[in-house]
Amino acid sequence: GWQAWLLLAALGLITYLFFGVHIRTRAQARRRELERELPEIFDLLSVSVEAGLSFEGALRRVVVRLKGVAGEEFGRVVSDLAMGSSRNEALRALAARTGSRLLLRFANLMAQSSRTGAGVGPALRALARDVKEERLARVREAAAQLPVKLLFPMIVFILPTLFAIVLGPGIYSILRSLGGKG
Repeated sequence: GWQAWLLLAALGLITYLFFGVHIRTRAQARRRELERELPEIFDLLSVSVEAGLSFEGALRRVVVRLKGVAGEEFGRVVSDLAMGSSRNEALRALAARTGSRLLLRFANLMAQSSRTGAGVGPALRALARDVKEERLARVREAAAQLPVKLLFPMIVFILPTLFAIVLGPGIYSILRSLGGKG
């Protein structure tokens, strides 16, 4: 009857929510892992380009050394380039696929340097430096927030224990002496 339909609908909703959250969490973890490696990738690309390789050649050389998410994603860019996609299309597809603002910035930078004829190497080096500085700023900001976040657990858990240890023997002896006179 209707209970079976209600149970089926509830089960469907729970499954949908579970898998939606699971997939979203996995995608965010994948993006974080990729973004963690990007400054080093940009450095390697800039060094390779400044050593005389084309951007595509530098990208192929860097992809050989990459593992994990970065290797997969940049390997796909190399494949897209080999199949005839333009550099801008391949990099924009990478940014869209990963949902990374940093990779979108990278794609825009590469498109701009293609349009203006500016050197890719110095642009990549500047991007890597900016990304490292942003990361350092985020770490410093998180470190500055740490004392505030530790305040509540300290007040709730540590201070009562400390008071019990410091004041406990004194209170015990006072209560004993009051009880003994009565």
